Amino acid sequence: MKSSPLPRAAFLFVAGLATTSFAQPAPPPAPSDAGEQAYQRGRKHYDLQEWDAAITEFKEAYRLRQDAASLFNIAQSYRLKGDCAEAAGFYKTYRRNFPNEKNIARVDQFIVEMDECAKKAPPPTTTTTTTTTTTGEPQLPPTPVTTAMPVAPSTPPPAEGSKGTLSLAGVGVAGAGAACIVGGVLFALHGQSIEEDIVKLPRWDQDLHEKGERADLAATILFVVGGAAVIGGGAMIVLGYRQREPAATTSLRVVPRTDGASVWWSSSF
Repeated sequence: MKSSPLPRAAFLFVAGLATTSFAQPAPPPAPSDAGEQAYQRGRKHYDLQEWDAAITEFKEAYRLRQDAASLFNIAQSYRLKGDCAEAAGFYKTYRRNFPNEKNIARVDQFIVEMDECAKKAPPPTTTTTTTTTTTGEPQLPPTPVTTAMPVAPSTPPPAEGSKGTLSLAGVGVAGAGAACIVGGVLFALHGQSIEEDIVKLPRWDQDLHEKGERADLAATILFVVGGAAVIGGGAMIVLGYRQREPAATTSLRVVPRTDGASVWWSSSF
């Protein structure tokens, strides 16, 4: 028995329709999905107190869905950020667009608070830059203004007179040393004279001999002290010209003794 071609064609037609229906692409997401995603991102930034990022996301959500929650959260973010003028403006927009919401009484209170806050806030500082253009002439950059910083007064140097104090002391010490050398020469000559007298005597004179020895010892001491004083005084003179600090006192004492003399010399700088 042969099958009719009509039922076979009908079967093929129905199968083609079924295949076509299963091959259709999925419909695009609703526009509200993007708005919800922006809103959720705004909530996350809001919880982290990242007010600028939260404001950006809530504005994007409101641009896509125009819902009350996004607009209210924009105003809230500006209030918590401390921008009273922007917060008041968005609260007023919320009141105008959604007058029947349950939180309108609270929004009215926020509007009063933000208006008062905006009045107390200092005006924003603006910088005006004026540029003058001259045709045909090259423009040079403005010369920067340099503000001179106060400089602490420096300590004045010592007076010139203090420089000569050490030098004068050195001159005194060197002079005393020279006097000691002269005294040593005199004692040496005196000792030599005694020795010559002893040689001329017919017999040995012990007392005269001891006197000559004391003269020689005194001469030696005076030579040593005088030389040291001359050297020290010269050093003080040189230091006096190199330094500007006042020199302290300098003393030289010669104490006679039965067996010679003692010399005391002290100096402080």
